[in-house]
Amino acid sequence: MSGKFSILLVEDNDTHRQYFAGKLRSWDYEVHEAATAKEGLQIARLRQPHVVVLDVTLADLPGTGGLTVCRALRNAPETRDIRVVMLSSTDHRESAFDAGADGYVRKNERRADALLKSMVGAQLRHLHSPNGIQFSLGVESGRPISIRASGAVQIATRGDHVFHANIERLAAGADRAVYGEGDRGAANQIGHDLWQNVFADSTLALYSLARGWMQGRPENLHLRFETAAADVKTPFEFLRTDAWQPAQLVLTHPLARFVTGVIGSRPPELPDDFSALLIASDTGGIPDTDAEVLSAATALENALRERGVSEPRIKTVLTKAACLGYVRELLDACAYDVVHYAGHGEYRADSPDESCLWFWEQTGTGRTLVPLKVTQLHEYLRRSQVRLMYLSACLGGRTAGQRALIASDFLGLSDGLLQSGVPWVLGFRAQVGDNSARQLATAFYRHLPRDREIDTALWRARCDLYAQEPTDLTWLSPILIAQTTN
Repeated sequence: MSGKFSILLVEDNDTHRQYFAGKLRSWDYEVHEAATAKEGLQIARLRQPHVVVLDVTLADLPGTGGLTVCRALRNAPETRDIRVVMLSSTDHRESAFDAGADGYVRKNERRADALLKSMVGAQLRHLHSPNGIQFSLGVESGRPISIRASGAVQIATRGDHVFHANIERLAAGADRAVYGEGDRGAANQIGHDLWQNVFADSTLALYSLARGWMQGRPENLHLRFETAAADVKTPFEFLRTDAWQPAQLVLTHPLARFVTGVIGSRPPELPDDFSALLIASDTGGIPDTDAEVLSAATALENALRERGVSEPRIKTVLTKAACLGYVRELLDACAYDVVHYAGHGEYRADSPDESCLWFWEQTGTGRTLVPLKVTQLHEYLRRSQVRLMYLSACLGGRTAGQRALIASDFLGLSDGLLQSGVPWVLGFRAQVGDNSARQLATAFYRHLPRDREIDTALWRARCDLYAQEPTDLTWLSPILIAQTTN
């Protein structure tokens, strides 16, 4: 064998075989050709190619004989580690992956040769890398979706599919679906509609490739949706397909959205011994905020000690002490890596600079409610080392009554926090019950020291809540937003 990567092409159609073999050779691969299943299996055992490109239908086997060949390759000890990319003129994607394929290309789709080049190249890069994959989709209304992957797979391309979803309609429907007791049927429909707008053609094919690569390690495939600030309300957490289980992608992979144009200079990674400031502010109607902060702090301290941090630096501020002046002192040039706020938050669309978190003006009796405006937060946090702001602000502000903090509230507040330099902001799409908010926060902080990846810890917390009570859509409500890093 030469020093080149070797590819075995198994294709019974002479025209197709000549075309794809020519393409593979033009990409500087050593290419072996086979026209039948029998010949393909013989060459695979003898030559041990790095990748087999295999047609789904082969003349010497009935029906979808290529799937039989794929299973044979997977079942034989001498060929089970060879990567397989399947070709077909019709849609056999699910069957291909069920048979053990690592990638799939439809021969009659636009830019099939470019997609094949990306897939074959990806198979040859760090085949068994433990580092996982960052799978990024650039989503902008009216434009083709861009696709990038880094880690075990290296991909950079622009898909054929144009994103045409009605973002306002989807976001409003998502808010209603998770409000109160939740509407699982409505949430599922939104997820299906959004799936059709995002995962089609090459986008679906490359996602399937990345997903197959991380088989058995779903937490190692990180989904990143890169959007402009105006489109960040798109309910990507609702994405679902019946092709795999669980159907919701947020129960399968860590998922976050990244705001384009907000490029961070502060390291987004948490140190091993990261510190945390947890603040409770019950300014009316949310008596369990103190319990949430105490439960989360206990879970975090225990998890940090398990990781070898002998003296975790965790500070809790309960409602009775959380007056505005004291909180300002703590946040100004804040030296904590994580800040958790449990209380009321409000976004004012007509005057964004007035958006705020609510506190009591002073401790003791006869207290007055006062806002900590997002402009003040921006000033305090831009001088800080905060890497994550967790807004467990499930209800609106005093002037709005106890209404749900819908997407516009949290997303509006998050913009100011990201602009201040905080790399990650975590909050909720809609109202979450006090008990559910406490459970989610406790699970999140239990996992965070072990993973040290914020999106992975959130994924685990979602899965924990779903396992306890699938019909409670709290697991669907969290939204994780980040600065772009390049």
